Amino acid sequence: MNFLQDCANQIIANNYQNLKICLICPNIRTIDYLKYHLSANLNRSIRAPKFLNLSEFTSGFSDIQKADELFLMIQLYKSFKTVFNNSNFFTNYDFDKFYGIGEIILKDFNEIDNYLLDVEQIFVNIKDYESINYIEDYLNDEQIEAIREFFSYFSVENISEEKQYFAELWSNLPELYKNFTKVLNNHKIGYNGLINRDLCNKIDNNLISFDTYEKYIFIGFNALTKSQKKIMQAVQKTGKALFFWDYDNFYTKDIENEAGLFVRENLKLFSDDLKTDRDRFLKDKKIKLIGFPLEIAQTKAMPQILCGFNINFDNKKQLAQTAVVMPDENLLFPLLHALPTEIKHVNLTLGFPFRNTAVYVFMMQWYNILSKFIKKNIVHIDEILSFFKNQIFIDVIADRLDFITNSVKKSNKIYFSIKDLEDTNDAFLKVLFSQNNIDAIENLLDNSIKVLEILFKPLSKEDRKIETEAIYQFYRQMSDLQSQFLNEFEKDKEIISVKILLKFLIKLISGAHIPFQGKNIDGLQVMTIMETRNLDFENVVILNLNEQILPKKASNNSLISEFIRKSYGLPVLMYQDSIFAFLFYSLIQNAKNIVLTYSNLISEKGGEPSRFIQQLKFETDLISQEYYYAEQIKPKRSKKIIVEKNEKICSVLQKYLTSEKMLSASALNTYLTCPLKFYFQRVAQILPFEEQKQEFEIDAQKFGNIFHKTMEKIYKPFIKKEVHKEDLNNIKKNIATIVNQTILEELENIEQAALEGLNKIISDVIKKYVERFIDNDISYAPFYIKSLENSEKYYRKFNFELNGEQQNITLYGIIDRIDTKDNLTRIIDYKTGGDDLSVSSIENLFDSDKVKNTKKAIFQMLLYTLIYKKNYQTDYFEIILMKTVNEKMDNESNIKIGRETLHSNSDGILSSFEEKLINLLKNLFNEKRPFYQTSNLESCSYCDYKGICGR
Repeated sequence: MNFLQDCANQIIANNYQNLKICLICPNIRTIDYLKYHLSANLNRSIRAPKFLNLSEFTSGFSDIQKADELFLMIQLYKSFKTVFNNSNFFTNYDFDKFYGIGEIILKDFNEIDNYLLDVEQIFVNIKDYESINYIEDYLNDEQIEAIREFFSYFSVENISEEKQYFAELWSNLPELYKNFTKVLNNHKIGYNGLINRDLCNKIDNNLISFDTYEKYIFIGFNALTKSQKKIMQAVQKTGKALFFWDYDNFYTKDIENEAGLFVRENLKLFSDDLKTDRDRFLKDKKIKLIGFPLEIAQTKAMPQILCGFNINFDNKKQLAQTAVVMPDENLLFPLLHALPTEIKHVNLTLGFPFRNTAVYVFMMQWYNILSKFIKKNIVHIDEILSFFKNQIFIDVIADRLDFITNSVKKSNKIYFSIKDLEDTNDAFLKVLFSQNNIDAIENLLDNSIKVLEILFKPLSKEDRKIETEAIYQFYRQMSDLQSQFLNEFEKDKEIISVKILLKFLIKLISGAHIPFQGKNIDGLQVMTIMETRNLDFENVVILNLNEQILPKKASNNSLISEFIRKSYGLPVLMYQDSIFAFLFYSLIQNAKNIVLTYSNLISEKGGEPSRFIQQLKFETDLISQEYYYAEQIKPKRSKKIIVEKNEKICSVLQKYLTSEKMLSASALNTYLTCPLKFYFQRVAQILPFEEQKQEFEIDAQKFGNIFHKTMEKIYKPFIKKEVHKEDLNNIKKNIATIVNQTILEELENIEQAALEGLNKIISDVIKKYVERFIDNDISYAPFYIKSLENSEKYYRKFNFELNGEQQNITLYGIIDRIDTKDNLTRIIDYKTGGDDLSVSSIENLFDSDKVKNTKKAIFQMLLYTLIYKKNYQTDYFEIILMKTVNEKMDNESNIKIGRETLHSNSDGILSSFEEKLINLLKNLFNEKRPFYQTSNLESCSYCDYKGICGR
């Protein structure tokens, strides 16, 4: 059985096709299928029937034209300003502030008109709720009491400012409605409800005749408003109306089944003219129920599900008898990718959310940036660079992206005005960031269209149909909007600012859908549940059959409470569930093979199987199979990366053995931590990925740099000189100036960045650290500065045997400070982090599984010690790690290996270190020893190359 096929058969069997008939259907999809079935059953030409949806049918009898939402909102706002002119709460409402509440009011007015209600009865003056008995003629005692209870919240003794706000709004809504509808009627424009009310008024006054057609056939309707029912009843009274309802007795005769709620009401009011079998639901069908651990897994199982239907994928007619229904449109792309490659014909009938496209992200970022320019006049550089990283932006200006990005980075600005970006040499940026975009509505609309045209060109050359379709659809909307502004909104410029327009555009694209309105009835049918109305398929797959998805979570954004809605017959939340229930039951009532899938993973979306599944289980025996889809999950193991030392790699390493290159403590520490990281960094010279983000915050690295540079500036005048207490006391007076100057240099001389909240706090911390060092040096003075960082590098060649040949390599270190006093030389390294001052043994410094970042400072100082001792064997010296994190800073050596303090006489420690160092160098330059990954995964956490390794 096929509902629309039965409709077509009966139309032909009764020779209605020879009459002048009008076929009124709920949607375009129903019309397309009905046309197909009519043409398939005819063997001759006939007079073409008139096909209309219900809105088109009713509009044909009214001289009121349906208006655009924005136009209606503007007119509503004007009426709002008139009515609430002397209001205590609403006098300062601009259009921006009004828009949110205006949407709700407009929706409520539409429902009131669609249900032919008196606005005075709905919005009873809260102040007069005691006299509510005047509506007792059409409300029962229980309903009246419910409304009394609602209004009691607004009594004088129980009134807050929020309640006063609502009470004033509520009490003036009747006047707002009258003013608003008067304006609309004068302009002969309106919304759907107003058009229907106008038609109903004409019916009451006998101003409408239904003489255009000989027969009016209403096909496949379900939920109807009061005005729609009245219009259909008026046609019925002429004797020209036929009603073909799509239902089954299984859920219609069961008064407890929500799926039949509206059908039962309609059958009481209208005739049932379609002669067909109404007891098909429990016959000839098999239902499989499959639970999945994840939503995405439902799409991955699609090949097995479709193969289970035993259909020929090459046969378009057979495929046309199969529908895949998606309550959640976000699964579209995973589903299309999962379909068997043998299926060449797929017909999509759904709206794909615009917000799931890259074009949406691009437009949202752009509009948000413009909104911030209007609000604050400036935008942070991070937002600009983030916008430049958008894939759509990259596609458009790929050949000049680096130039633009670098130009912005080198501008030495942390905040940008729109003028700064407009003054660039790039034509696309001039369109995006024209000052005119935030000055005039016409310019913003015009440039929005230009931007879409620019985006379309590169994308249309690639296989990116979704993106190009998104651009096309948004382009059409923008063009229509531009036309409306030029023709209708010119006089409303004082109401609609650029700020308002941007908010409207953001709302527009956030709720937009890319329509895939497939008209081809051949091939696999992929659609949403709403598009299945009146359609029948032999094979049906319904995905995501979970609560809050099907049925969707009920919501009703309205000023009218559920109490009042129920009392006056307005739609309540349960109606939404009834509509979805009807769509579900009517879809499967004529199907033979049905697969229902759901996710059994508990999440924010739900996780409970839909109530429809439970109803089928307890009320029928139709579910023939039920099982859980168990996909074997294996942990992904990253393939070990091993780089053998080939000729090219050995040639790079050879440069170290010929002193063309030198190795530092940092490089050796890298090799110890992870030999493969050393290869990436020092041999392959792969630069870490640099985020397109300009850093103007003082992070840990900048903190250390600022501190070291400050100390260098303080002591630089004293190189090769003696420092006295008086010198240091004078320096203390200028610490703030020196620190601030260093911070500015580190932040690229952007004073604004240095003054930002967190940076200001960090600069104060650096000043305290510097003061602590100076105080420590005052207690130690006088002393002689021998060298400072960068003033003298310390080199030393180390010899070792490799493959029977003597090799030598130059190691070097840059020591923060070397000073002398009383024949004692101190080698000092400044540390602002949490570096360890001790290690249990030398062996632990060379054990890659035990190497930690906190131990690297000890390795570094040991290497400095070894180099210095070999170069200056006569000096007695100590190694000091001066840590700013400690309140107490020793002037004596504070590095310990085991229980022994490190100094120049630690020959045992240094000998052991040198032996291990030579072994490390042998491993590094051994041609047969590859570069391999560390087994210490803790070291991978912050590695720049973990993306390559997959860790």
